[in-house]
Amino acid sequence: MEDLLKEWGVSDPTIIESFKANDIVVDDLSTLSEDDLRSLVPCIGPRNRIKRHIAMLLESSNNNSKQTVNSNPTKILLSEEASNTLGEILLDSEEATEENGERSNQSEGSGDQNERSEQSDRSGQSERSGSGSQSRTQSTTKARAEATKRPLAEAADFHNFLEHSPKGSSALKAFKANKKLTDLDRIKLCDAVVNRELKRQFGQTDIKRTV
Repeated sequence: MEDLLKEWGVSDPTIIESFKANDIVVDDLSTLSEDDLRSLVPCIGPRNRIKRHIAMLLESSNNNSKQTVNSNPTKILLSEEASNTLGEILLDSEEATEENGERSNQSEGSGDQNERSEQSDRSGQSERSGSGSQSRTQSTTKARAEATKRPLAEAADFHNFLEHSPKGSSALKAFKANKKLTDLDRIKLCDAVVNRELKRQFGQTDIKRTV
């Protein structure tokens, strides 16, 4: 077994002694599991080399039923195509684990990116919602301001009407002078207002009162 390992390019005394200590012979190579190989050969490089050569032995044995592993395995040759195929199939478990770890990290990174994208979408929706709410608040405030202005405008318009109406002007002057209205002043004021409304709605005045 020592000669075979050296033929395969594995000359580390520690590895050779490990095979000897566990009584590993050529016939045992086909029965070694991944855990067995990891225990015998801790280093990844030499372990991969041994795994490739074991696979070559098994492949050659299957292709040639008359030739067994015990019949001088150091002289078994494989075609370059078979060697390349086996090299692609055989992957060390640690390398596979690293690759899976990278894929997992990429998946997590993609998940984080999706989460950030969703958070950005929710933030955009929140901003749009806030903008809509602000717009509605501004509209409400504007409507209230306009509603407040209307009575003031109407009051100013009514006061202007009284000042330019004979009976209304007389009532205003009496109120400014006495801070109150007499019955006569009230009649004048009511006549002025009623006539104004009749004129606005029907285009004429119907009240004719001698005061």
